Amino acid sequence: MIELRNCQKIYPNGHIGIKDVNVSFPTKGLVGIYGKSGCGKTTLFNCIAGVDKFTKGKIVFNGKEALHLYNYTAIVFQESKLLEEMTVAANLIIACPNTSETDLDSMLKKFDLYEYKNEKVHSMSAGERQRVEIMRSLLQETDIILCDEPTTNLDEENKEIIFRLLKEYSQEKLILVISHDRELLQQYTKDFLVIDKGMIVENHIQIPSHEAYEPKKMASKGIPLKYSARMALNNIKRNKFKSVMTFVFLFLSLLMITAMFSIMNMELSQIFYESFKEKEVGYINLKPFDEETKHLKEDVTEEDIQTLDPEIISYDDVTFAYKYKNKTYYVDSIWKSNKPNANYTMMEDEIYISEKLAASFGNHAKDAIGQDIDVGTLTLTIKGILPDTKEASILFMNENTFEKTKGNYLWNDCISLSYGSYEVRSVEVYNPCHILFAKNEPTYIVGKKPEAKQEIALPKYLLNQYNLTLENAIGKSIVLNIKTKEMLPMEYTITGVTYENLVLSDEEVFDFLAKYGCNSVEVSASLGMITLAYSEKLIHQAILSNYLPVHDLTDTVLRIYYMLQGFIPFLSIIAGILIIISIFTILNSANSSIMKNKKNIGVLLSIKIRKPSILTSFWMEHLIIGSITVLITFLLSPILFSYINSAMAKATLLDNLDLSFMQLKYWIFFVVILISIGITFVGVMIPFINISRKKAIDILYDR
Repeated sequence: MIELRNCQKIYPNGHIGIKDVNVSFPTKGLVGIYGKSGCGKTTLFNCIAGVDKFTKGKIVFNGKEALHLYNYTAIVFQESKLLEEMTVAANLIIACPNTSETDLDSMLKKFDLYEYKNEKVHSMSAGERQRVEIMRSLLQETDIILCDEPTTNLDEENKEIIFRLLKEYSQEKLILVISHDRELLQQYTKDFLVIDKGMIVENHIQIPSHEAYEPKKMASKGIPLKYSARMALNNIKRNKFKSVMTFVFLFLSLLMITAMFSIMNMELSQIFYESFKEKEVGYINLKPFDEETKHLKEDVTEEDIQTLDPEIISYDDVTFAYKYKNKTYYVDSIWKSNKPNANYTMMEDEIYISEKLAASFGNHAKDAIGQDIDVGTLTLTIKGILPDTKEASILFMNENTFEKTKGNYLWNDCISLSYGSYEVRSVEVYNPCHILFAKNEPTYIVGKKPEAKQEIALPKYLLNQYNLTLENAIGKSIVLNIKTKEMLPMEYTITGVTYENLVLSDEEVFDFLAKYGCNSVEVSASLGMITLAYSEKLIHQAILSNYLPVHDLTDTVLRIYYMLQGFIPFLSIIAGILIIISIFTILNSANSSIMKNKKNIGVLLSIKIRKPSILTSFWMEHLIIGSITVLITFLLSPILFSYINSAMAKATLLDNLDLSFMQLKYWIFFVVILISIGITFVGVMIPFINISRKKAIDILYDR
């Protein structure tokens, strides 16, 4: 039973809606409320339903005091409050998600609206919409239905139909009906009130004896996802211009952010590695890099070498040459250790060898023990054999021996030359026996490969130093000043000219590099640089130690790199401005969408839809726009970056290289998505919070 005690409603402007209302309603039955327009009938309903609230007084419901009956009532408004862009079926399903298809069809047939099941509400007449709203209230799982002028827009025949149906359903529910038609009310019920000027002037309600009653509390509900999506798409259609503006500013924001992160993610090591790989550079020279001047230092000092990351200059897994009985042998790797095995110790100038290597010393591996081998100018003695390393030919030596052998490795495949008045420099030598970094034999522009000692093929860039040309170089004799610990003049006859490598005969290159290889840090330092074979990891480690490759590409790559880095502050400012504009654009779009859907929000609140669920459709509206924007951003970004990379390459004469200064990484994709969601969240939440603070009645009647 519902009991109102001394209830009144006074509006902020001082108008009295109702005053001193004391009345009780039964737990079920059809109860009429009659009165002239403006007498307070609707105000009474709204306060009972909880879409508005009494200024004074209290409600007693089933023996307990309550502020309102929001969770126990369904409302039929005087003017139909439906989701106009949705179908009849959708309006009913959203309000009554537990209704079966059979019950839905049965109700539609009762109200003679079955053929309109899939029609959109806005295309129906006022009377038909009113019937849909009545159906919606009857299908909701509640014991109390409040009908405010439910037959206003119906003809006489349909009025009779509606009242008969309401009378039928009142056997199980309490149905309160406001009407101007007193005769029609009295035709279907003897229980009614008459209200005038906000007060009850007649009370003809008969309260039956008390009976056990357990009211049904309506659970709040959410909107099914497919209907939220439909509402979102409808909103986009209704806000085409603002949707386009949201897309444009969000796209520009995400594009700037993507470009900014792409530049921030640039790695010099990767750029250098890709460029060297494309140009088929075999070896690189390293020099210290001065962060302040953004230039390479002139020379490598001993202090520089001490600060160099030891992982950059590594002698593990290198090719090593030694002589035994006038025959040259090549080793896969050198392992330096004081104790290669707990059972073995090594003195200086003593080495251990692997079984595979020992096989070259005689019929039995033990024949190698005690033998001497020549490593450049050093003589080393084989102390023993390690039986557990059959997979490769390996030398083991202690740290001191290892240091003494520096300069005898074939790691760098380079020699140091002096020609004319020019300074000493490293020249790459083609090594046909290089195990780890073997390359195809150089291409000869003219001539052929050297076949005997004292024959040589020069790289094209050295011809000018000897006043030679491609036409007259073959057969000429030249003197190379080879840099060891002193200048060593050697005479050669030119047999060919290559694009890049200096080529010696196979016989000579092994002996020559074993004696005069320039991989030693000590020797390289005297050249003003460090020369070594490279990998992307090695270049990365070198850059971390402030070393950069010495190459024709270096200045160009650095210029582009730092030019792009210089754009980061500018892009950050532009991105920040565009993000703010995007937030305001989304805020404006969301506010416009919410204002246009103000009635729908009120309707959804009145049928007990949760606020977060209502928000979902507005979220989806802008997430759809955001998703399309993100997708297009990531489709166009690689094209834009490729164009920028290509334009920079052409502007710096690197158009023959496919250098990727700006790249789109996966983590950038996720960051941009998160930023897009964040922008959307801020833009949508602000206007929604503002409107959700209002009472449902104010939203419904645009107050």
